[in-house]
Amino acid sequence: MILLLLILFFTGKHTPIVPPDALHIVTTNVACMECHAPGKQTPLKAAHTPKDQCLDCHKMKKITPPASANHA
Repeated sequence: MILLLLILFFTGKHTPIVPPDALHIVTTNVACMECHAPGKQTPLKAAHTPKDQCLDCHKMKKITPPASANHA
């Protein structure tokens, strides 16, 4: 895992974040594979590894809730 991250860091490749949309509200690697497994709607490329550890590299974007309006 650490080796993979070092390789990505030194080759200049950046791991995309998980898109912050309704399709990508996932909490497990199993949920990712519902769409990104071979034969599914958006399969991973053959060279993409590791295929069962999505959230180790792809992070969720932190979404901050909008500030509440003060109507007092």
